[in-house]
Amino acid sequence: MKKIFAILVVGMSTFYSVNAQTDKGDWIVGGNLTLATPSNSTYFAVSPQASYFFLNNLAVGGAVDYTFSKAGSTKTNNFTIGPSVRYYFNLKEDHLKPLLHAGVGFGTQSTKTGNTKYTSNVTSANLGGGLAYFLNKNVAVETLVSWTTRKVKNIPAQDGLHFNIGFRIHLAGK
Repeated sequence: MKKIFAILVVGMSTFYSVNAQTDKGDWIVGGNLTLATPSNSTYFAVSPQASYFFLNNLAVGGAVDYTFSKAGSTKTNNFTIGPSVRYYFNLKEDHLKPLLHAGVGFGTQSTKTGNTKYTSNVTSANLGGGLAYFLNKNVAVETLVSWTTRKVKNIPAQDGLHFNIGFRIHLAGK
């Protein structure tokens, strides 16, 4: 096991000779995917995202979030879309970049229990930070810890910490 880990570390270190793509004019595409099956329920979420670097290290873009959950006979679908902003900090090591992230979302939630179905408006917001680990100059694995609030009409807001891991592809704009 130690030999395999050493080979992976040495192999991956050869990718770090080129700076990561967080320059003005570059793009980021990526997102998160979640699937959970706790007892008697199912949860699925997908969140594709795209952003453009208007300044070095500052990307502005948007995300589309879709979630589906089923608990017993209750099924819930959520769909939100909204803007986001992300700032990357440069370190001496090119393959690591701390980041700050903020986003908001607006959309709908529909819930069906038996023959009863209702739809409501949803707003959400998140603010957090994390770390981008660049596997090479274009591909990063990102971790993000954020405080998220979500409000559905006539239901108390749901607040809490979210932990995300996702992939991002950084595309050179030039």
